[in-house]
Amino acid sequence: MLYQCDDFEFQAHGIIQKLIQSCVNEEFALQIRADRYEHTPDRLDQRQGTYERNFTTTFGASRIQIPRLRYHNVKIRYSLFEKYQRRQDKFDRMVVLAMLLGLSVRKQRRFFRPSSVMP
Repeated sequence: MLYQCDDFEFQAHGIIQKLIQSCVNEEFALQIRADRYEHTPDRLDQRQGTYERNFTTTFGASRIQIPRLRYHNVKIRYSLFEKYQRRQDKFDRMVVLAMLLGLSVRKQRRFFRPSSVMP
């Protein structure tokens, strides 16, 4: 079976999105000291649903689910991004580099075209 470049990029983007989501869920569980649906005396807070966040990497934009806290007893910090960060630092550096290299706005628009956000 012969894969096309777009198909490969689409699959790579899906894997990156799943990796980001699993890291977010794991870090959240570590910080509240309980997994999903786990009842332990060490638990610091409870989950209360999620909210969506778009996060842009060099592989494209990903829609990830960020867990919410019920009582806000813990300040959750993620290693992948800061509180209001929406783009990966590497992506921002690529945009600046494209400007410094003198790419025209038309070429930049083509290169950094917004790919469709994966569900």
